[in-house]
Amino acid sequence: MSCGVVAACFGRAGRAGTVLSLRQKQSSLPDAHLVLHPVAAFRYLLLRGGYELASFTAEAAEAAYQELVELFQYEISGRIPILVYQSHHDFTVTNAVDLPDYSEGIGGVTELYKNRIAVPFMGDYRDYRRVVHHELVHAVLNDMFYGGSLQSILQNNLQLVLPLWFNEGLAEYAALGWDTNSDMYVREAILNDHLDPIPYLSGYFAYRGGQSVWDYIAEQYGREKIAEILQRVRLTHSVEAGIRQATGLSLRELSERWHKALREIYYPELTAREQLDDIGRPLLTARNAGYYNTSPALSPQATASPSLRRATACSTCTWPAPTTARSCAGWWRARPAPTSRACAS
Repeated sequence: MSCGVVAACFGRAGRAGTVLSLRQKQSSLPDAHLVLHPVAAFRYLLLRGGYELASFTAEAAEAAYQELVELFQYEISGRIPILVYQSHHDFTVTNAVDLPDYSEGIGGVTELYKNRIAVPFMGDYRDYRRVVHHELVHAVLNDMFYGGSLQSILQNNLQLVLPLWFNEGLAEYAALGWDTNSDMYVREAILNDHLDPIPYLSGYFAYRGGQSVWDYIAEQYGREKIAEILQRVRLTHSVEAGIRQATGLSLRELSERWHKALREIYYPELTAREQLDDIGRPLLTARNAGYYNTSPALSPQATASPSLRRATACSTCTWPAPTTARSCAGWWRARPAPTSRACAS
C-alpha cells in the first residue's frame, strides 16, 4: 500500500520542472517506492500505482491551462506544482499543504504563498478534471496578481485581496461555463428574493452566484471582457476600479443589472406555474410532520398513490408542466422546454 501522492511540476511551454519531496503527517502510512518518470510536458514524483492517474492529470492540466491562456490572455511566469493524491484519506494527512483538522469536505486546495495545487482523486474522472481546472484557475490568478510566491508578495507590498465571488466564481465559470446545478440555486434565490448583491455574495453563493456573475459578463460583453477586467484589476490593484474601467459600471450598477437580467429570465416561469394549494394537498404538516423528514421518493406515474413513512420520508407524484428554461450554452437567452413539477396529490 502506498501513501498515494503524485507530485507534478507544470509550467509554461511545457517544460519539465523539479519535483518535490513530500512526507506524511502520520507515520502509520508506509513508505512507497519513489520513481522519477517523465510524462509528456511533466516530470513526476510517482508513488507505487500512480502512473495512470499522473498521466490523466497531465492531460487534464495541459488542456485546462491552454483554455485559461486563451480566456485570460495571460501566461504564467513560473511553474505550478500539482500534487495529486490517490485517495481523499491520503490528501487529509499530507503536510505538503496546510489543511484544517477536519477536511473531509475539501475537494482540492491551492496554496497562495507557494502557489501549488493539491487535489485528491475520489473515483470520478469527470469531476476530477473539473477540480483540476478549478484549482488551476486559482494558481494562474495567484501568479497574475501576486507573482506566485510569498517573496513576491512581500517585495511588492501587494495588498489586493480578491473577493470570494471574484476568485471562486471565476474558477467555477472557467471550469464549467454555466451548468444546471448552479442554475437551480440561482433560480431559487432570485425567485424567492434572497440573492445578495455582488459584493455580499458569500459562502456557497460565492461559488454559484459568482459563477453567474461571470457568465453574465461573458454573455453581455463577450468572453474577451474577462481578460480585460483581469488586466484592469492587475493595473489598478482594485476590483472595483478594474470593473469600472472595463465595463463603465460600478460594482453596484453591475449588480443591479445582473439582478434585473435574472428576473427577466426567471420571473416568466411564475406565470406558467399553478399554485400547489390548488392542485394538491400537503402530506406533511405541522401536526404530523414529526421532527425530521428526508429522502422523498418520486412516483413514476402521475396517477400513483403516494406512500408516506412518518417522520422519515414522503413520496410525491410528478406531471409535465409548461415553463421556460435556458440551455447551458447561452443561458441568458430563455427558451421554452418541457419540465416536471413535483406535488403531493
